[in-house]
Amino acid sequence: MKSMQEIYEAICGRIEAQSGVSVTENGELSLRLHAIAYEIYSLYAQADWVRRQCFPQHAAGEELVLHAKLRGLERQEAAKAEGTIRFSVGEPAVTELTIPKGTVCTTPAQRRFATVEEAAIAHGALFVEVAAEAEEAGAGGNVAAGEILVMSTPVYGVSACGNTAAFFGGRDAEGDEALRARVLESYAQLQNGANVGYYKTVALGIAGVAAAEIFPLSRGGNTLDVVVASPEGIAAEEVIAAVSAAFEARRELGVDVLVRAPERAYFSPTIVLNMEPEGDFAAAQATVAARLEAALDGRCLGKVITGDLLTAWIGAVDGVQGYAVVEPEAGFEPGRDKLPSLGAVEVLDSRAVCT
Repeated sequence: MKSMQEIYEAICGRIEAQSGVSVTENGELSLRLHAIAYEIYSLYAQADWVRRQCFPQHAAGEELVLHAKLRGLERQEAAKAEGTIRFSVGEPAVTELTIPKGTVCTTPAQRRFATVEEAAIAHGALFVEVAAEAEEAGAGGNVAAGEILVMSTPVYGVSACGNTAAFFGGRDAEGDEALRARVLESYAQLQNGANVGYYKTVALGIAGVAAAEIFPLSRGGNTLDVVVASPEGIAAEEVIAAVSAAFEARRELGVDVLVRAPERAYFSPTIVLNMEPEGDFAAAQATVAARLEAALDGRCLGKVITGDLLTAWIGAVDGVQGYAVVEPEAGFEPGRDKLPSLGAVEVLDSRAVCT
């Protein structure tokens, strides 16, 4: 695209060539021509913007969302991590202790979680598990077991809080590049109203569906199974019902479409950490487990889990110089209708392994 200065110089050159009049810099004619050059440059910039937004390969923001809608897709919104927090007392409660809805607990890194229901430690009990969620949506809310330690909102009679299991399901809002990849994939599997690409596009266009796999003739002639996963993993019944309703209105005549959730396929990775001399192995171990738990969401439906993929998910860890994925050595293949899930995660300290 031409710069404003190039446009101005071209106008001046044309005037001098046609009239023989030299344009004096900072004169009245020069100021007028600068204004004209600016307006022409604005038209160039607008035309360039339109050219880039016309195609999903270059579109951005709301224009990319419009391309996605043409393919029956929507940008996935950020989601909050969910789990349970245990509120406990040192001795059996002598009276019922109420945990109000909205009670806030935090991690040492000041990640905040709030209860989503009112609960109570019953008379004679030592603890109660209360459903909670991260206050802010995003993948940062996926924390390992034992990371939530502090009650920011004190509760009368309650001495401690903690999460005995990891919080998961949190995800960041889908960025342009992730959405663009899904849009381009939909073009790679062009739909004709009857092929696999058509059914997959319809399924992915339903809110709450992160991945889908299609199985024609799975139960005999004129049958088709659609396996869908939600961002948090196993699709809820309402998501299954929404996808089923969409296919009931759009399926081919005479085709029996069955929409179902995937089964979990568990695998147990082994990672050896090469710790720094002063590195905190327990903290690094918890970080690795939490990151793997968070990464294995519904988008992994049918995906082969390789060592390289696990390495990418773990990323850099404080206090760790490097690490090696020992298992799965050759990769874990769950099957196209299975959701790979973590079994027992074995994280080892290389200093202990070597000794």
